[in-house]
Amino acid sequence: MSRKPYTPKLSKTWYLDNPFFTKYMVREGSSILMAYFCLNLLAGFSSLVSGEMAWNNWLAAQSNPVLWLLNIASLLLCSYHTITWFSIAPRVAPPVFIGDKRLPLSAIGIVHWLTFVIASIAVIGGALIA
Repeated sequence: MSRKPYTPKLSKTWYLDNPFFTKYMVREGSSILMAYFCLNLLAGFSSLVSGEMAWNNWLAAQSNPVLWLLNIASLLLCSYHTITWFSIAPRVAPPVFIGDKRLPLSAIGIVHWLTFVIASIAVIGGALIA
Protein backbone atom coordinates (compact mmCIF):
# COMPACT_ATOMS: atom_id res chain seq x y z
CA MET A 1 0.00 0.00 0.00
CA SER A 2 1.50 3.31 -1.07
CA ARG A 3 0.53 6.66 0.30
CA LYS A 4 0.54 9.62 -2.02
CA PRO A 5 0.37 13.16 -0.71
CA TYR A 6 -2.72 15.11 -1.60
CA THR A 7 -2.01 17.52 -4.45
CA PRO A 8 -4.94 19.70 -5.40
CA LYS A 9 -5.54 20.30 -9.08
CA LEU A 10 -5.13 23.96 -10.00
CA SER A 11 -5.91 25.53 -13.31
CA LYS A 12 -3.38 27.82 -14.99
CA THR A 13 -5.52 30.81 -14.06
CA TRP A 14 -6.23 29.87 -10.43
CA TYR A 15 -5.27 33.34 -9.20
CA LEU A 16 -8.02 34.98 -11.27
CA ASP A 17 -10.69 33.35 -9.11
CA ASN A 18 -9.89 35.49 -6.07
CA PRO A 19 -9.24 39.29 -6.31
CA PHE A 20 -6.70 39.10 -3.46
CA PHE A 21 -4.57 36.60 -5.37
CA THR A 22 -5.01 38.53 -8.63
CA LYS A 23 -3.61 41.69 -7.03
CA TYR A 24 -0.81 39.66 -5.48
CA MET A 25 0.16 38.07 -8.80
CA VAL A 26 0.08 41.43 -10.62
CA ARG A 27 2.36 42.89 -7.97
CA GLU A 28 4.77 39.94 -8.10
CA GLY A 29 4.73 39.71 -11.90
CA SER A 30 5.43 43.40 -12.26
CA SER A 31 8.85 42.89 -10.70
CA ILE A 32 10.09 41.98 -14.18
CA LEU A 33 9.32 45.50 -15.42
CA MET A 34 10.80 46.96 -12.24
CA ALA A 35 14.04 45.10 -12.99
CA TYR A 36 13.99 46.44 -16.57
CA PHE A 37 13.48 49.99 -15.28
CA CYS A 38 16.39 49.69 -12.83
CA LEU A 39 18.71 48.27 -15.49
CA ASN A 40 17.67 50.98 -17.96
CA LEU A 41 18.32 53.67 -15.36
CA LEU A 42 21.69 52.09 -14.53
CA ALA A 43 22.57 52.12 -18.24
CA GLY A 44 21.61 55.81 -18.35
CA PHE A 45 23.86 56.61 -15.39
CA SER A 46 26.67 54.61 -16.94
CA SER A 47 26.36 56.45 -20.24
CA LEU A 48 26.24 59.78 -18.41
CA VAL A 49 29.57 58.96 -16.76
CA SER A 50 31.04 57.67 -20.03
CA GLY A 51 30.76 60.99 -21.83
CA GLU A 52 28.59 63.15 -24.03
CA MET A 53 28.51 60.78 -26.99
CA ALA A 54 27.41 57.80 -24.88
CA TRP A 55 24.78 59.95 -23.16
CA ASN A 56 23.38 61.18 -26.49
CA ASN A 57 23.25 57.59 -27.78
CA TRP A 58 21.32 56.51 -24.68
CA LEU A 59 18.92 59.44 -25.06
CA ALA A 60 18.39 58.56 -28.73
CA ALA A 61 17.65 54.95 -27.77
CA GLN A 62 15.02 56.17 -25.28
CA SER A 63 12.98 57.66 -28.11
CA ASN A 64 12.17 54.16 -29.36
CA PRO A 65 8.37 53.59 -29.08
CA VAL A 66 8.89 50.17 -27.48
CA LEU A 67 10.98 51.72 -24.72
CA TRP A 68 8.35 54.43 -24.28
CA LEU A 69 5.72 51.76 -23.70
CA LEU A 70 7.99 49.84 -21.31
CA ASN A 71 8.77 53.00 -19.36
CA ILE A 72 5.11 54.00 -19.13
CA ALA A 73 4.16 50.47 -18.00
CA SER A 74 7.00 50.60 -15.45
CA LEU A 75 5.75 53.94 -14.13
CA LEU A 76 2.21 52.61 -13.76
CA LEU A 77 3.34 49.45 -12.00
CA CYS A 78 5.72 51.41 -9.78
CA SER A 79 2.74 53.57 -8.78
CA TYR A 80 0.78 50.39 -8.05
CA HIS A 81 3.64 49.18 -5.82
CA THR A 82 3.67 52.51 -3.99
CA ILE A 83 -0.06 52.44 -3.34
CA THR A 84 -0.09 48.82 -2.18
CA TRP A 85 2.96 49.28 0.04
CA PHE A 86 1.61 52.44 1.68
CA SER A 87 -1.68 50.67 2.34
CA ILE A 88 0.01 47.84 4.28
CA ALA A 89 2.84 49.84 5.88
CA PRO A 90 0.83 50.85 8.96
CA ARG A 91 -0.02 47.20 9.63
CA VAL A 92 3.55 45.91 9.34
CA ALA A 93 5.34 48.77 11.10
CA PRO A 94 6.23 48.27 14.74
CA PRO A 95 3.96 50.18 17.12
CA VAL A 96 5.06 53.75 17.83
CA PHE A 97 4.42 55.17 21.28
CA ILE A 98 4.39 58.82 22.27
CA GLY A 99 4.54 58.74 26.03
CA ASP A 100 2.04 56.08 27.07
CA LYS A 101 -0.22 56.47 24.02
CA ARG A 102 0.14 54.41 20.89
CA LEU A 103 0.26 56.36 17.62
CA PRO A 104 -2.80 55.51 15.49
CA LEU A 105 -2.11 53.34 12.44
CA SER A 106 -3.62 55.99 10.17
CA ALA A 107 -0.92 58.45 11.27
CA ILE A 108 1.80 56.11 10.02
CA GLY A 109 0.13 55.92 6.61
CA ILE A 110 -0.27 59.71 6.51
CA VAL A 111 3.44 60.16 7.29
CA HIS A 112 4.33 57.79 4.45
CA TRP A 113 2.16 59.69 1.96
CA LEU A 114 3.39 63.08 3.17
CA THR A 115 7.02 61.99 2.81
CA PHE A 116 6.26 60.67 -0.67
CA VAL A 117 4.62 63.94 -1.74
CA ILE A 118 7.43 66.11 -0.30
CA ALA A 119 10.12 63.96 -1.95
CA SER A 120 8.25 64.06 -5.26
CA ILE A 121 7.93 67.83 -5.13
CA ALA A 122 11.64 68.14 -4.30
CA VAL A 123 12.65 65.89 -7.22
CA ILE A 124 10.30 67.54 -9.71
CA GLY A 125 11.28 71.00 -8.47
CA GLY A 126 14.97 70.12 -8.79
CA ALA A 127 14.43 68.86 -12.33
CA LEU A 128 12.57 72.03 -13.33
CA ILE A 129 15.27 74.29 -11.86
CA ALA A 130 18.11 72.43 -13.61
